[in-house]
Amino acid sequence: MDRLRASQIHADDRTRIIAIESVHCRPGKFAGVYHLYAGIEPVALIVCTAGGNRLVSLTMADTDLDELQREIRGLRALLAWDQSNG
Repeated sequence: MDRLRASQIHADDRTRIIAIESVHCRPGKFAGVYHLYAGIEPVALIVCTAGGNRLVSLTMADTDLDELQREIRGLRALLAWDQSNG
């Protein structure tokens, strides 16, 4: 994984879902032509409810929510908004 990002993909009165995505970018050159390979892959979901936040890992082994909050800029603010308004 090159870089992780968090984005809210669903919100209603009772539930919010935040996607954790891996963003890949690979530049290259072949036969004098430059190209860029890029992609976004979902790696985890965070389900936020009044009962708390639950991390659902899709491809990330041995990762917890505290670790993701340290690694992903903006995730702590998304979760803090949920705790203060949930």
